[in-house]
Amino acid sequence: MQIANGFDLNKTLITTPYLEYAQEVDADICQRWIKTQETPGLDDQKAVDRFEEIVEEGFVSGDMPVYATENAVETIQALREQGHRIFVYSTCTANATAAALENAGFSGIEPLSTFDYQEGKTDAKTADGLRAVAAHLGMPVATYADDKLSDLQSARVAFGGDTKLYHIGGTNDDKETGTIAIATLDQILKVNESRL
Repeated sequence: MQIANGFDLNKTLITTPYLEYAQEVDADICQRWIKTQETPGLDDQKAVDRFEEIVEEGFVSGDMPVYATENAVETIQALREQGHRIFVYSTCTANATAAALENAGFSGIEPLSTFDYQEGKTDAKTADGLRAVAAHLGMPVATYADDKLSDLQSARVAFGGDTKLYHIGGTNDDKETGTIAIATLDQILKVNESRL
């Protein structure tokens, strides 16, 4: 049976100066978008939509720099060679995610977006959105890696107790969510080997 391995995009597979880039393109929209991130309940959908367009345009044109995180390309390749299905679930659009991955040197990753799998605000991953992703995949999600503990908490609710959750950049394992703290993605391969 094939299994899926899931990843967040920014600070998990790539790094990119998206805020600086958006600030240069449209400072007003960037500031309005930042306020929506900092203020729960603030609804400025026009700013959110335009900000995402700017990010997508930057990735697609190649004007916004994108860098693969340490050992990420090699880790994804190793998982693919083991026959795993690889997906990214991002708060960027699917087109932006696909372009960012290609620009950073990745291949064979299915880009999935909160814009397509979640209702309402798309700046955080919800359990319902992640459940919809799992239904789309039609197979068990064996592992999921993210840099945000809140998104990993949603993943635990959505994917259940059998999925290994990895907190990229985390300093301690989290017993409540069952997440494993790792510094770099290649540690996923080491943890999986040690648990066989």
